Amino acid sequence: AVCTDAMTNALAATARVARVLTGGGRRAFASVRGDVIQVTNPATGAVVARVPADDDMSVARKFVEASRAQRKWASTPASDRAACLRRYAQLLKVNANDLASDITSEMGKPRTQAKAEVLAAARRVEAIVDIAVSENLAPSDDAASEIRHASKRLEERVELEPVGVVAHVSAWNYPHLLAAGVAASA
Repeated sequence: AVCTDAMTNALAATARVARVLTGGGRRAFASVRGDVIQVTNPATGAVVARVPADDDMSVARKFVEASRAQRKWASTPASDRAACLRRYAQLLKVNANDLASDITSEMGKPRTQAKAEVLAAARRVEAIVDIAVSENLAPSDDAASEIRHASKRLEERVELEPVGVVAHVSAWNYPHLLAAGVAASA
């Protein structure tokens, strides 16, 4: 199974607002205007991060980049996608302490709850992969359409096809858990 750095990084990006992991560092998409959003620790008021604000152009650039990555992802064999998602779940577990620290400093969530959320996100990804594999839910050329019921007047058909780029706007209180479910399902 092949899980490229780009695939792993794309999954990891779902957990970090407006950041894409590249290699060993982080690259933020800058807005044309250069506006920045300050992320403050609600308990201390300290600025813990500065995130470039998006504008129409930066969103358009992200969409184009995501569309390119999605085409590659859609053409990747289902077994490789499953392996990549399992690797994502493993990385969530391995990095649970660091991710919990980020959640705590950025949102004020108690550390034990933050760590429990990250571990729950990993379990959710694993469960989604297990369901997809056991139910053979991955689109393929030879199983792209299944007739579930047919009569003279009605045909019930299930068609599996990639939905394309998914934008996820979410509640702030469970950043990893909610994003992991969307990313793994997409």
